[in-house]
Amino acid sequence: MDLRTTVFYAAQGVCLLAVLIGCAKSGSAVKNFFFSVISGIAALFAVNVTGILSGVSLGVNPYTVCVSAAGGVPGVIMLLALKVLCL
Repeated sequence: MDLRTTVFYAAQGVCLLAVLIGCAKSGSAVKNFFFSVISGIAALFAVNVTGILSGVSLGVNPYTVCVSAAGGVPGVIMLLALKVLCL
Protein backbone atom coordinates (compact mmCIF):
# COMPACT_ATOMS: atom_id res chain seq x y z
CA MET A 1 0.00 0.00 0.00
CA ASP A 2 1.37 3.42 -0.90
CA LEU A 3 1.47 6.46 1.37
CA ARG A 4 -1.49 8.20 -0.30
CA THR A 5 -3.78 5.23 0.34
CA THR A 6 -2.62 4.94 3.94
CA VAL A 7 -3.26 8.64 4.59
CA PHE A 8 -6.70 8.34 2.98
CA TYR A 9 -7.72 5.41 5.19
CA ALA A 10 -6.35 7.10 8.31
CA ALA A 11 -8.25 10.32 7.58
CA GLN A 12 -11.42 8.35 6.92
CA GLY A 13 -11.06 6.52 10.24
CA VAL A 14 -10.54 9.78 12.14
CA CYS A 15 -13.64 11.34 10.57
CA LEU A 16 -15.77 8.28 11.31
CA LEU A 17 -14.51 8.21 14.89
CA ALA A 18 -15.38 11.91 15.31
CA VAL A 19 -18.92 11.32 14.05
CA LEU A 20 -19.45 8.27 16.28
CA ILE A 21 -18.15 10.08 19.38
CA GLY A 22 -20.39 13.04 18.63
CA CYS A 23 -23.42 10.80 18.20
CA ALA A 24 -22.63 8.82 21.37
CA LYS A 25 -22.30 11.96 23.53
CA SER A 26 -25.70 13.23 22.46
CA GLY A 27 -28.94 12.13 24.05
CA SER A 28 -30.30 10.14 21.10
CA ALA A 29 -27.44 8.41 19.32
CA VAL A 30 -29.48 6.60 16.63
CA LYS A 31 -31.48 9.70 15.68
CA ASN A 32 -28.33 11.81 15.45
CA PHE A 33 -26.52 9.15 13.41
CA PHE A 34 -29.34 9.11 10.84
CA PHE A 35 -29.24 12.92 10.78
CA SER A 36 -25.49 12.71 10.16
CA VAL A 37 -26.04 10.27 7.27
CA ILE A 38 -28.64 12.51 5.64
CA SER A 39 -26.58 15.67 6.12
CA GLY A 40 -23.47 13.96 4.71
CA ILE A 41 -25.24 12.87 1.55
CA ALA A 42 -26.83 16.32 1.22
CA ALA A 43 -23.38 17.92 1.61
CA LEU A 44 -21.99 15.67 -1.12
CA PHE A 45 -24.66 16.76 -3.55
CA ALA A 46 -24.30 20.42 -2.46
CA VAL A 47 -20.57 20.24 -3.23
CA ASN A 48 -21.35 18.92 -6.69
CA VAL A 49 -23.94 21.63 -7.35
CA THR A 50 -21.58 24.40 -6.25
CA GLY A 51 -18.75 22.73 -8.13
CA ILE A 52 -19.98 24.53 -11.24
CA LEU A 53 -18.95 27.83 -9.65
CA SER A 54 -15.91 26.74 -7.65
CA GLY A 55 -14.41 24.25 -10.07
CA VAL A 56 -14.02 21.61 -7.34
CA SER A 57 -16.47 18.74 -7.40
CA LEU A 58 -16.54 15.14 -6.25
CA GLY A 59 -17.62 12.25 -8.38
CA VAL A 60 -20.81 10.56 -7.22
CA ASN A 61 -20.03 6.87 -7.05
CA PRO A 62 -20.73 4.16 -4.47
CA TYR A 63 -17.47 4.87 -2.62
CA THR A 64 -18.01 8.61 -2.16
CA VAL A 65 -21.65 8.06 -1.18
CA CYS A 66 -20.58 5.51 1.45
CA VAL A 67 -17.86 7.80 2.82
CA SER A 68 -20.24 10.76 3.00
CA ALA A 69 -22.94 8.62 4.62
CA ALA A 70 -20.62 7.06 7.18
CA GLY A 71 -18.62 10.21 7.88
CA GLY A 72 -21.32 12.84 7.51
CA VAL A 73 -20.18 16.37 6.80
CA PRO A 74 -16.65 15.68 8.15
CA GLY A 75 -16.41 12.83 5.64
CA VAL A 76 -17.28 15.16 2.77
CA ILE A 77 -14.77 17.72 4.03
CA MET A 78 -12.16 14.96 4.16
CA LEU A 79 -12.93 13.96 0.56
CA LEU A 80 -12.64 17.57 -0.55
CA ALA A 81 -9.38 18.11 1.31
CA LEU A 82 -7.86 14.95 -0.11
CA LYS A 83 -8.95 15.87 -3.62
CA VAL A 84 -7.50 19.38 -3.37
CA LEU A 85 -4.28 18.38 -1.58
CA CYS A 86 -3.44 15.06 -3.24
CA LEU A 87 -4.49 15.54 -6.82
